[in-house]
Amino acid sequence: MRFWWEQEKELIDSFKEKARCGQVATTMQIKLAYEKECGFPVHKTTIYRLLERHQWRKIVPRPTHPKKDRRTQMHNSPTLLTQNQILCFYKNTTSQIQILRISHSTNCDFEQIVFPGEQMLFEAFPQAELEIHMDSTTGTTLINKILCSNLQVYG
Repeated sequence: MRFWWEQEKELIDSFKEKARCGQVATTMQIKLAYEKECGFPVHKTTIYRLLERHQWRKIVPRPTHPKKDRRTQMHNSPTLLTQNQILCFYKNTTSQIQILRISHSTNCDFEQIVFPGEQMLFEAFPQAELEIHMDSTTGTTLINKILCSNLQVYG
């Protein structure tokens, strides 16, 4: 069975909606959903080409009307905070399982286990830091911190 443009769009849109709600959408999850729909296994590059074909990127509406008086704008409203998030991409290039963490100032925490070679998409604030942890004999060890603005996906 061949996937048509509309079918691909429906599949991608379902993952966009999940990402907007704060859920992580990995390429592996998209690959599994694609294989379930088409009924046979596909190579991961099929999914990368699908994402590229559909110019998968986050489109954010304006937080306020362009003619609104900026002095009356509420800078700390929850709506504005979620609209300022960016779509980010991370790939575990190591041979070990990693634990990714982001702590937001808005009481919204993120933690995800990422297997070797696994790729994932997630939303975060540009100023947030992605902490990469690995298991060690003494517990988890912080390996690296990456500013989320450096992981942003551009269309």
